[in-house]
Amino acid sequence: MKEVNYYLEFVKEYKEIRNKENTKPKLLLHVCCGACSAYPLVFLHDLFDITIFYSNSNIYPKNEYDKRLNSLKKYVEELNKTFKTHIIVIEDEYDHSNFIEDLIPYKNQKEGLDRCKICIKKRMIRLFEYAKKENYKYVTTVMTVSRNKDVNYINKLGEEINQAYPGIRYIYSDFKKNNGQDIGVKIAKQYNIYRQSYCGCEFSFPFKEKNEKELGIILVANKISANLKNIINELNNINNLDYEVTILLEDFSLKENEMISSLISFDNKDKFKIFNTNFNDLALLYDYAIKNSNAKYFIFINQDDLLKKDFFNNLSSILKENDSEIILPSSLCLINKNNKDEIRKINNKEEEIMNKSSLINKLIRKRYLINGLSLRIFKKEFIYNNSIFFLSSKLIYEDIFFNFLAILLAKKIRFYNFNDLKIIKSSFNKFNDSSLITKNIFKMINTLFLIKYVLIKNKLNEDISLPLFKIKYLFLYQLIKNRYYLDISLFTFIKLINKEMKKLFNDTYIYEGEEWEKVIYLYRQKEKNYYK
Repeated sequence: MKEVNYYLEFVKEYKEIRNKENTKPKLLLHVCCGACSAYPLVFLHDLFDITIFYSNSNIYPKNEYDKRLNSLKKYVEELNKTFKTHIIVIEDEYDHSNFIEDLIPYKNQKEGLDRCKICIKKRMIRLFEYAKKENYKYVTTVMTVSRNKDVNYINKLGEEINQAYPGIRYIYSDFKKNNGQDIGVKIAKQYNIYRQSYCGCEFSFPFKEKNEKELGIILVANKISANLKNIINELNNINNLDYEVTILLEDFSLKENEMISSLISFDNKDKFKIFNTNFNDLALLYDYAIKNSNAKYFIFINQDDLLKKDFFNNLSSILKENDSEIILPSSLCLINKNNKDEIRKINNKEEEIMNKSSLINKLIRKRYLINGLSLRIFKKEFIYNNSIFFLSSKLIYEDIFFNFLAILLAKKIRFYNFNDLKIIKSSFNKFNDSSLITKNIFKMINTLFLIKYVLIKNKLNEDISLPLFKIKYLFLYQLIKNRYYLDISLFTFIKLINKEMKKLFNDTYIYEGEEWEKVIYLYRQKEKNYYK
């Protein structure tokens, strides 16, 4: 069968539309990036009133997606000035995790086969769906400009999908014809449009480091202790896990640093990175460790964690069988100051929970967010793509907020029963210094305010009824008292926080305190700029 010349088909349509339409008709144009749109936009703007539909959840990672989108917007802005046009850009929701579910069975295929066809089809269907919703008369895509794309498949697919949307007309195209792609390259250079080196697919992603480890272990230490030595010894004896260790030493002397180095076996020297830091802020320590990790997953370990033998070796099967974004322990053993075990069970079996509102409520009720970071395993690309970060530990409880953000944004969370680990609760002496008490109280208030602020921003404040906002003073009092063994009465505690807590529970989200303003400012800045 003779192949259709889709460029000539477009020329026929061009003449027909020009003669039929009195004004420029609306065209919804699917665009995958600025470089691919360079020539088609110049080619089409004279005939159509163009709206660009940026629907590309296939692009990995998120910062690559943003880079392409921002470059496209800059190009459109210049184009509108040059040609006096009014092209606008509409961004579809970015949902990479759900998008690639249909592609995973074909992840090992070469580019251009079934995986690519499914990817193109999913985006083309979204194009028609949005066109119907917003009453666009014509649709097409710029993907035919690429020599790596099957023009026949794209156009036949457009024709096929079009049958389900009779009020819309798919426009045939082959934008690479008549030197379209070469012209596009010249335009891209002229306007300094970002030109990527791969299609965007996670399974074609060329920048993953070849030596990526299965697990990155982040160990924070602030003193030499017998238990710290035990943990390093356990790390030396990992034998069935491809791993790396980042040890963050808080203000250690050179002698102490050398002592830690001497504990690492000679054969494992290349697996350990030791940083003697002076950040004076745990948030900076944690962020630094994550950014410098070269592992698929990372786990936080505190020097006070009492690890049973082969704990890390036992993680191996869990990591290899799992592709979730977060792995949380299903039971947590806390040894309190009286050495009585208190077991808080979240779940007794492996379970993947997809209902976010139910999950957050469940974890809050079990005080799951406030038990620090130990035992929690996070997928680095999930943290990276969603710009999840730590805020200053001087202003909030950075571990509570990080846990909250991660659980809020995760789509795949798995629970495993870690029976072989007990956490020794960090011991603090009781104190009644009013300045220290006030400092910790306001750190917790800032944390609660910020959690509520994020819920409102994500329109989840009505769906998620957090018990911590209902228990009010008593919850906060018990939390602070248990965490830091504060020697303070409930009456004095309420007197200290009454004004701010009333605002929290009356939905007044920002009080006049300088500390809270800092928290909000830092959150907005980090949310905007993190990992950019």
